[in-house]
Amino acid sequence: MAEDTQRELWQARALRLLAVLPLIGMLIEVARAPRMHFLDYWTFLVQAAKPDGSLDLGGLLAYHNGHPMIIPRLLFWLDAKYLGGSNQVFGLLTVLLSAITVLVLHRLLPAGLSRVRRAALLAAFSFLFFAPSMLDLYGIGMSGVSWLPALLAGVLALVAARAGRTWVALALGLLACLCHGTAFALWPALALVAWLRGDRRWRTVLPLVIGVAVVVFWLVTAESDASPPAASRIGPDSYVGVFASLLGQLWSPHVDGLAYLTGALTAAGLVLVLVTAIRTRREPGADPALPALALFTLLVAVMIAYTRTSAGNTIGLSPRYAGISALAICVLLAVLLPRLLPGALTAVCLTVALVTYAVAPGKATQIRDSYTEQAVLAVAMRVGAVQTYESSQSVPRAVLPRLTALGTYPFSPDFTLGCGLPVELGSTVDLATIPVLPGPPGAGGSAGNVETPIRGDTVISGWAVVQGRRADCVLVADRDGRIVGGGAVGIGRPDLLTTLRVPEARGGWHAVAKPDLTEGRILVVARGKLHQVPGGGK
Repeated sequence: MAEDTQRELWQARALRLLAVLPLIGMLIEVARAPRMHFLDYWTFLVQAAKPDGSLDLGGLLAYHNGHPMIIPRLLFWLDAKYLGGSNQVFGLLTVLLSAITVLVLHRLLPAGLSRVRRAALLAAFSFLFFAPSMLDLYGIGMSGVSWLPALLAGVLALVAARAGRTWVALALGLLACLCHGTAFALWPALALVAWLRGDRRWRTVLPLVIGVAVVVFWLVTAESDASPPAASRIGPDSYVGVFASLLGQLWSPHVDGLAYLTGALTAAGLVLVLVTAIRTRREPGADPALPALALFTLLVAVMIAYTRTSAGNTIGLSPRYAGISALAICVLLAVLLPRLLPGALTAVCLTVALVTYAVAPGKATQIRDSYTEQAVLAVAMRVGAVQTYESSQSVPRAVLPRLTALGTYPFSPDFTLGCGLPVELGSTVDLATIPVLPGPPGAGGSAGNVETPIRGDTVISGWAVVQGRRADCVLVADRDGRIVGGGAVGIGRPDLLTTLRVPEARGGWHAVAKPDLTEGRILVVARGKLHQVPGGGK
């Protein structure tokens, strides 16, 4: 017996260690992500800050695409005001939010489970929430900060309701509603917890009353239609397909047909959890939290499908929604797996871990590939290339005075072109002393080409390889040698493998320069030395 106990202890420790691995992996991903923010961050900052950088209370309370996002918008302003505007800080915050969510879900597991079963489920939860399919929420930090606070507040509210702390649960429910509109689905779930617990009637009715009041307030104050117009005609099948793919995308982030199937099975499992809980309500030991979480997840998927299907039948595969799928699968694992034998439960959890990693590389690669263009966006803002940064990720022009007033990156003192040389915007180099790379096909593994005209406020593109390696940095100089632009290197160019016959598929670069540039040269830094890239023209 003692030997069995000792073996179980070591098995549980090994599984807990396994649960930490995907978290560490995601921290490494965050460290590799760019500092420059993405996408809606700029719009949120415009809403949250006045042109002088001070907090705009009116903008803070405004809706965004129909969603109350007061807490995320406040976090965006605090990041810009006190942390210099860092996508990596947001990435760390989302990792922290997800880690707490995983631990809270672990706390929701039925009482009486052995330490091995609990550790195995913890590992499965961790692999689900830190799967590569979820990289959008961490590598693009604003995406995670927009979604995960509401999700975490909702799960915490259910934990409080399960413990009979009704007022704490209601307060957390209101907090969740200040984070995102999908938290409106929390109120029926809180009422279900009270009903399944057999609490006094007011504890069941009050969450529903508050939920109705919240929705009525939203209907009165929100814009009439936050949904985008549909590009094509949609039918009931469109809504059902988006609903299913929302729940199944973690198993199939690329193929909508498979996501429909896995999502439909997941939805059926969640409904089964609900029905079983209702039927066994009065049995001793019945736990209300997981069925309520199943209801919450289903209602969130219904809300998103109803409001977003007009954006396209594949909108449910958008990586920003991956947390909904992860939450649904966690519920099913927590309810169904404890009935398995310990060995079988561990095997299933390890299978979940492997599957969630195996199906996601393509989605994660897309996110990583988007990182390089952030360097172009940063330079475009610094040099005032308005046309370029407005067309990139729909950055509003109004964000610039706010960034400069707050000293937010890329207007912070630590901004750099990252060349490893004392060459920054405004520096001057002697073009006559800088060697010109051969044009294609090159010689000795060195070559380059500017493929677009070198003009200001447009994205200039080309490639460069020096001694078989891609460049470390790209610069734009005017005809007098003054550095007036820069950009990103490491752009994927598989055609270079055959064009140059060198093992370098990421030799491409993109650059941008100040708007008044009409004639210039492209420079790259490789192995600590400057080289001119031929081509481009005027």
